[in-house]
Parts: sequence; C-alpha cells; structure tokens
Amino acid sequence: MRKLLLIVVVFFQAACMTVETRIDFVDGTNFKHFHTFYWAGKTAATTGDPRIDENTMLADRIQATSVAALIARGFTPAPVETADMKVSWNAGILQKVDPDPSKSVTIMSPPGSLATVKQEGIRAYEQAVLTLEILDSKTDKAVWQAVIKGELYESTPPETRARRIHDAVAAALSKFPPH
Repeated sequence: MRKLLLIVVVFFQAACMTVETRIDFVDGTNFKHFHTFYWAGKTAATTGDPRIDENTMLADRIQATSVAALIARGFTPAPVETADMKVSWNAGILQKVDPDPSKSVTIMSPPGSLATVKQEGIRAYEQAVLTLEILDSKTDKAVWQAVIKGELYESTPPETRARRIHDAVAAALSKFPPH
C-alpha cells in the first residue's frame, strides 16, 4: 500500500509540473540564412549553485536535446569557424514566494467584537529557469531566445528530471526558426 501511494504521489507530481516557455526574437532577422550551427555551451561561468555549476549531466542533457532538435529541424552541426549560428544556454534557480489560499487562516474575534483578521498563507518554492539562445555567428548577437521556467522539486526521480528537460528543450526549439 505504501509503495502504491508513493507511485501515485510521484505520478501526480510529474503530471502537475507546469512549464512556462517564452520565446523572443529580433524582428527583421532573416532566419532563412541560417543553415549550420555549433554548440557553444553554457554562457555563465558560475551561478553559485552546485545543482547547476557542478552538474555535467544537466549540461549533457541540454546539449543532446538541443543538438538533436536542431538537426531534426534541418540544421547541420558545423565547426565554429564556418557555422552560421551558435547555440548557448544558461540556467538559474530562483527563490519564489506566492500567496497560497489553502494556507490562509481567519482569526475570529470574541463575540460582540467587530474585528476579524484574515492572515494570507504563503508558499515558498524554487523555480528553475533555463535560457536557450541562438546567436548570429557573424555579429555574435542574440537573434532568438527561449526562457523556460518550471517549479523545481528536489524529490523528483532522475529519469523524470531528464524527461522534463528533454521535453521542455525540444518544445522550445520546435519554435525555431519563428514563422
């Protein structure tokens, strides 16, 4: 019974994970000129968070999914000297606090008193933010960007984390180039 409950909780957690993706690009960019790319990797040296800075599996998952998604969209990997665009990423973890009505408390005053106090509940959590950028190799300026945000659950099993990263990166890159 305990094992079944754990499976239900993990499944529910995975199903409820919402990912928000925002795409932006430079108006007027002629994306038809881009045919080749090279993987530039992570742009920031360190974040101060070992879950990102020391996590080679995270970097490998982002790279593998990005490269595969771009190849599937018809782009070809190329050496840095000849590539039309470079692909980079960065990540961070934000500490978030949101109102949580389920944790609100109403304090009733004694009978005959006019005062009733409602204390709003809050929910503290961490939000992972992954930014993918595509830069024009000639100008070294960003021409397309995807910002992917999702709530971070430390208890998420590794295979679920890997799937979430894959799905989010692939979904974002399915919108490149913009039409």
